[in-house]
Amino acid sequence: MVQAFFLGSTFPGSWYLMGTILGIIIVFYLSQKFSNKFLLVVAIPFYLFATLTSEFAGYIAMRPQMQEAYTAFAGVFGDPCFTFMIALVYIVIGKMIAAGTFQKCSKSTCLTLFAASFALLILEHYFLTRQEWAIYSCDGLLLLAPTAAFLTFALMKQDVHVPFAKSLRGISTIVYCSHFFFNTIFSKIIGILQIPDPLNLIQFLLTYGASFVLAVIFLKLEKNQKHKIFGLLKYAH
Repeated sequence: MVQAFFLGSTFPGSWYLMGTILGIIIVFYLSQKFSNKFLLVVAIPFYLFATLTSEFAGYIAMRPQMQEAYTAFAGVFGDPCFTFMIALVYIVIGKMIAAGTFQKCSKSTCLTLFAASFALLILEHYFLTRQEWAIYSCDGLLLLAPTAAFLTFALMKQDVHVPFAKSLRGISTIVYCSHFFFNTIFSKIIGILQIPDPLNLIQFLLTYGASFVLAVIFLKLEKNQKHKIFGLLKYAH
């Protein structure tokens, strides 16, 4: 239970929350003595290890010695792709963005780097899905971090003002934490009713719709002045 809390999930998807918290704490204390660039150099090996053990989990399973070593490691530290290990690089990049490290990168350069990273990301996914040992559901892709980073850099070059950005941030957190619950329910209902859904589109729309409605209800209720108890709902995001 302790390992699941700090290095895994106590409910589906909760690894993201603790992974982020632990990652921020680690980066905060290390930043007292080291520069952001040094932190990025340190974070990258953790990211590579986490993504490669996720991407090549099927390949590792075919090699008894590698599988034995990985099983022993995961038994103590959990699955690297679902811990702070994969979060560190994102947190450090975010810290560098806040420090203005990438301000000199022009919009055109950022878009070019994003396009290149995205193209390589697609090729990476294509390669993995063509391997007999590949795990198709794998989402710990190697090129995901640079693709997301360059896209973020490019978007930050745009002067965009979203008046309800804070609400959207709250909605995104609630949707993320609740969609696993709704996904399980609708998956079982669709299976019981034998509703044709080969692409899981119906399941996706129902899950997203229910999660979104729940998020909006939470945001509305937490502003209720007559019943102060609803104010506690703000801690859901």
